[in-house]
Order: sequence, then C-alpha cells, then structure tokens
Amino acid sequence: MRAKAFVVSVIMAGAIIPASSAAASAQTSNNGRNESETQEEVPRPALISLLAGSEHTLALDEWLARDKPEAEVIEQPTIHTVQDGETLSSIAKQHDTKWLRLWQKNAAVAHADKLTAGDKLTVPDNNEELKPRELPAPPVIERPEEVAADPKPVKRQPQEPANTRRRARQERPMAAGLSAGNRYTPGYCTWYVKNKRPDLPNSLGNADTWVSRAAAQGLATGSTPRAGAVGQRGMHVAYVERVNPDGTVFVSEMNHKGLWIISSRTVPANYFTYVY
Repeated sequence: MRAKAFVVSVIMAGAIIPASSAAASAQTSNNGRNESETQEEVPRPALISLLAGSEHTLALDEWLARDKPEAEVIEQPTIHTVQDGETLSSIAKQHDTKWLRLWQKNAAVAHADKLTAGDKLTVPDNNEELKPRELPAPPVIERPEEVAADPKPVKRQPQEPANTRRRARQERPMAAGLSAGNRYTPGYCTWYVKNKRPDLPNSLGNADTWVSRAAAQGLATGSTPRAGAVGQRGMHVAYVERVNPDGTVFVSEMNHKGLWIISSRTVPANYFTYVY
C-alpha cells in the first residue's frame, strides 16, 4: 500500500507541475489573448482526478505484482527416532519402505542389525535414487567358543548310523505354508537356519515365534535336543550340529555376533526350546 501511494503521489505531482506551469503561462500571455482562449486550459482538479482514477489504480496493482517471486515450498525429510528394540526391518515397515533403503540412506549406521535407541534415521523418499552401499562381509569364526569342559573323561556314546539319521530327516512332516526358497531377511539368524533346514516353512515369522508357529503348523517341538533340530531362545534361533554326552549342545548360528557373521558355541541343552 505504501508503494502504491508513493507511485500515485509521483504521478499526481508530475501532473500538478505542468498544470501550474500552464496556469503561469496563461497569466503571462493573458494580455495578448482573449478570455475564451484562457478557459480552454484543462482544469487542474479534473486532471488530478483523471490520473488517480480506477484505470491507473488497476494498472498500478498489476505493476506491483508482476515481479513478486513465488514462495518456494521446501519439503522437510521424514526423521524417525529409533526406539528400544527396533530394527531396520521394523522401521521400514512403519514407513512403507525397505530396510536396505534405510541402510543406504543413513551412512552413519555402522551395523545394520545394531541400532541405538534415540538415534535419528532419515527416511528416504520412495522416488529418491540412493547410492549403493555394501553390507559388511560375512566373516566366519572357524574356532568355536566351547564352554569349559569337565576335566573328567566322558565316555562317548555311539552315534546313530548315517542312514538312520537320513531316514529320520526324510520322515519329518512338511509344515503348512510354502517352504520353497528362503524368504527370511538375509544375514539374520532365521535366514541362516532356513538354509540349514530348507524343509521348514517360510511362515514362521520372527525368531521369537518359531516354536509356537511351528507347533501350530504341525511340526514337532519340545525341550529335548536333537542333532538337526532348531533351537529357539527369545529373538534368536540356531541350528543344532550335535548333542554332546555331557548334556550340552553344539550349535552353529548367524547374527549372534553381528549381521552375516557365522559363529558356533556350546551351551546347556535346556538353553533352547526346539523345533524338530
């Protein structure tokens, strides 16, 4: 409004000055002109009214608005605060994206399976092109971490013949649900155990639901360890390589020490609940 008033004032001022000059000239030359010629000058009030009319006001509004820049809308990225117990997979489900895209977007995350509560993750836009980022190589721990063995010699019990173990494996009932392929998240314990037991279904869910879902789908479960069984404890599953005569089990597993890391250890038999 101030700019408009200023421009109108300039226009009016420019109109008043010539009108004043015209009046002075008319007074100076009045001696040589008759009264009718003097009255042909445009009255000053009419000229001012004409310049300040609606047409000029409309043109002025257009002139003030023509170079006005449009406000730029900047979309703010979505930030997710990591809660205790969350993983990249669970966070990805909340934001309708994939855990690998979260991994690629957030270079500050050093381990895909180790998130700290309170960390801030930037959720990428679905159309955003992300730079590929390699996952950590899967180192293999060749020497298992055995628990302290009883110094007393233990009499070894004869193992079952190989053909008996093979026949028992073939007689395992196929659980309900598609078992072909491996649909579990690569690098995690469930993915590793599924590779060791391809007969198991892809519908056992997260590690903490394996025993309950296996039982619901017709697979045998229990607390007695067997070679070739799957041991579950909380949010982790492992593959039973052998049962030791001293009441311990030797298992192999992935992601117990980190994503993609394969390790092995010996634990008491009652440490796990088993899927056969």
